[in-house]
Amino acid sequence: MRAHRLLRGWLLPAWLAVAALVGGLVIAAGHRGGGGPAPPPHPLAGLAAVPAASALPTGHGLVVSLTFDDGYADQLVGAAELLRHGLPGTFYVPSGWVGLPGYLSLAQVRKMYAKGLEIGGHTVLHENLPGVDLAEARREVCDDRANWLGWGIPVTSFAYPYDALGPRERRIVRDCGYNSARQLGDLHSVRTPADCTDCPYTEQIPPPDPYNVRAPAEFDSGWTLADLINEVRGAERHGGWLPLTFHHVCDGCSDIGVPPQTLRRFLDWLTPRAARGTVVLPVDAVVGGAVRAPHRVAAPAAAPAGRNAVRNGSVERWRQGEPACFQSTRYGRNSVTVRRAGTAHGGRFAARLTVGGYHSGGAQLMPRLDLGSCAPAVAPGRRYTLGVWYTATAPTTPVLYYRTARGAWTAWSVDPPVQPATGTWRHLSWRTPPVPQDATAVSFGLRLTSAGTVVTDDYHLVG
Repeated sequence: MRAHRLLRGWLLPAWLAVAALVGGLVIAAGHRGGGGPAPPPHPLAGLAAVPAASALPTGHGLVVSLTFDDGYADQLVGAAELLRHGLPGTFYVPSGWVGLPGYLSLAQVRKMYAKGLEIGGHTVLHENLPGVDLAEARREVCDDRANWLGWGIPVTSFAYPYDALGPRERRIVRDCGYNSARQLGDLHSVRTPADCTDCPYTEQIPPPDPYNVRAPAEFDSGWTLADLINEVRGAERHGGWLPLTFHHVCDGCSDIGVPPQTLRRFLDWLTPRAARGTVVLPVDAVVGGAVRAPHRVAAPAAAPAGRNAVRNGSVERWRQGEPACFQSTRYGRNSVTVRRAGTAHGGRFAARLTVGGYHSGGAQLMPRLDLGSCAPAVAPGRRYTLGVWYTATAPTTPVLYYRTARGAWTAWSVDPPVQPATGTWRHLSWRTPPVPQDATAVSFGLRLTSAGTVVTDDYHLVG
């Protein structure tokens, strides 16, 4: 069996890092106001659509599915290579990241779908599903699919973020209307054979559990063109289904990036294999099934006027090393630790965030940027007073975000300037502008953009 399951640590997403640097609203890619130069041609313009999927092979034939996770903008390069070769692919895209810096825009995804490439679900915010409560996990999976269907893209295939799944997650994906769900690492891999010593080479058709579709480990910087070719050749000896997983399509931009030339040469080699019984199909063509109705999970209503909407605002409850319903995030080159501080403004505990090894970027602690279990719910048009008590060894910057109706988080302008360091408890409070009409929740905190420590306690957000 597998020696381990890959689980990358969650840092500040690329879109949020950009928002942190510019300090203003995140504008969806592809938006253009009146005037100005015309937009450049779409990267997929002029490329022929993928032909209709062929039938599943019989006997010992092999099906290869080329899948791409996370919706990175550089996957347009991969999409273009697939179309040039007349091959289909499946792109698992978190709907909450669509249109944010570094990710595919909705117009780009729609063009990919129109060209015959499959779009699959990957949760709204790429959440580690076993790490959240049942209601939040259902929002992540069900609302993701509802977003796609609302955009006119009938998704039926799902991939588990971080390859994190269990019986609960499989039931959620099924109940949310998906027909399949892919994981990683439970098929033999020529790149890392020791990680899965008794794993099969291929998945069965149909898979024994369509909500636990097996696949080799994801492509990373250690893979070579020869590894990809040998992965397919090994699977051809057994027949069945071989889903391959890619992320970035770029030269050296990521340790999980496939160089475009490597992908092109692999597709050059793979395309003629159809004559030998190896066909390339999208996931939905292998699993089949009807497009089922969407299921959207209602988020909590805004707190009544005068009531603090921040859950665990006193940071007395802790879970997995952080205050319950809070999260620390960082970007740039630095290290971050969060500890419980015994010297509190109120109650027994406060939260101490320390930035060390500082070279660039920043870090912050705030109520979780989720879909409803923790993020403070707000009402459109209402103004809120929010604040926090703090001490700090370095200047600290207030930050503010709001969540849109489809679950995306967006940086919101903040009036308070950088706050001074202070050795005694200091109360920072400010009033928001009217909440935007498409906003459903708000989160805020204090960011350090240098080495130092900030201790926070008694968060509040009151309408």
